[in-house]
Amino acid sequence: MATVFAALLPLGCADKTDQLPQPFLSTDSGGIAIANAGTGQIRLYELEGRHQEDIGRMGDGPGEFRWLSDLSVLPGDSIAAFDRRTNRLSVFDPDGELAKVVTFQRPDDEYKMGTFVGLLPNGSYLFARPPQSTYSAPARVTEARDTTVYNTRFGPDGVISNIWHRQEDEILDVRMRNGIRLPYPVHFSPHAIAGLVAGHLVVGNSQSFEVRVFDSEGQLLKIIRRNWTPEPVSVEHRETFTENFSRRFVNRPASERRREMGLFESTTFEETFPAFSRIFPGRPDMIWVENYAAPGTTRQSWDGFRLSDGRWLCNFSVPDRLSIMEFGPDYVLVTWHDDLDIVYLRLYELIIPHD
Repeated sequence: MATVFAALLPLGCADKTDQLPQPFLSTDSGGIAIANAGTGQIRLYELEGRHQEDIGRMGDGPGEFRWLSDLSVLPGDSIAAFDRRTNRLSVFDPDGELAKVVTFQRPDDEYKMGTFVGLLPNGSYLFARPPQSTYSAPARVTEARDTTVYNTRFGPDGVISNIWHRQEDEILDVRMRNGIRLPYPVHFSPHAIAGLVAGHLVVGNSQSFEVRVFDSEGQLLKIIRRNWTPEPVSVEHRETFTENFSRRFVNRPASERRREMGLFESTTFEETFPAFSRIFPGRPDMIWVENYAAPGTTRQSWDGFRLSDGRWLCNFSVPDRLSIMEFGPDYVLVTWHDDLDIVYLRLYELIIPHD
């Protein structure tokens, strides 16, 4: 593997230290686009690492953002940027000029839109949104908690068209705390995953190694499966997971550390790990599925499948210190942190074996 691109990324965090630049994606013309939530900007780079320009800024006006959360490359090398706080999608042309703004209808039963999945071939927009109870005030959470993820289609004008597909999400444990019902995550529970690949909706629930492919009208085309044996969650896995979680609060006040660890220790664990973590598109006829990595695992492992017939093509792995952001036709885009916690971005050549 030869390194093609290496650049130091400015964090640009305005207020919150967790507002790191994300996501990353490559444009059809060979550049790199980075969404920086801390500054409300889309930063454009050449493959050699040279900074080209910044698009957008913090604000409420056209081409401005309050919570820049999702990026997508549209046909013609335009960049679509979604603002989760204002429910607004801004489309910029290849020259960085604002070309279109779509404000989406807020569903009556939904406080937030969810995640922008992408643009469908018919010009409509797809979002994966959790149920209303996910964002309810704690006092309104009930035992009958809905954890379904709704893949919702919106028309070109931003008006809801239909719920395209439903899938069950993570398992939650609803408990009483100080007289209030609160939802607690069950660690290592399966969760819903959705993505668009070549105009097809690809979804999966990681309870088993099964991925379903739907066409642009929501009709099931195929099911991709792989032999998979669930890995039991051991005592060592729990201890490693707990230790990693506690490190997040090393520099926090003692009262906050005790509170967070108290909440963490009251949650439960699944008996086995999920089958996979993420689904990424690759070249036009390929998808990548990330195998779930148990705590203490030193490498990430991905399986590549051909979309047209579901055939397994290859396995790809990287050290766990790298975070894969995107698979391209012949490259993989990754980030990592050095010992000083500085974020770097690299593009590696990806060689996929012939059939």
